[in-house]
Amino acid sequence: LFQADYYLGIDLVKGPGGDEGADVRARAAREPRPAFDVVVSCETLEHDAAPFVFLSACSDVLSPCGALLLTCATEPRRAHGRNGWPIRDCPGEHYKNVSPADLASWLGAAGFESHDLVVDAVRGDLFALARKRRPVAPAKVTAATTPAARGKGSAGVR
Repeated sequence: LFQADYYLGIDLVKGPGGDEGADVRARAAREPRPAFDVVVSCETLEHDAAPFVFLSACSDVLSPCGALLLTCATEPRRAHGRNGWPIRDCPGEHYKNVSPADLASWLGAAGFESHDLVVDAVRGDLFALARKRRPVAPAKVTAATTPAARGKGSAGVR
């Protein structure tokens, strides 16, 4: 999919194709920031009881202007467990379809400056491409911008 020097596959449970069994929130807490140019999340957000926290962790591990590629379930998808079984057969598992409006709000609050959302209303699929907000450069302080230079007080200690 991408030409990369480094690729890391993370899933809740280590398995085929995955390098590590971990929650992205735990990984974000110990990862030097920023660590990744792209994060891909497929069909997990609807199973997360705290989707905003998950999206914030994705933002935390992304480099400035990094991209999040995400797919999740939306209406009219039927509730299902991670294993594809009906949710009634998966005790203790969270499930809630994600609305485009909720996803857009969460992405903005989690530090993504732009996003494109596409909905397949027949299958109940929601696709997102989001770009992490660019860091804001600190304003330069010069003598002309200090209050004393503008005649509005004292600069320094006498």
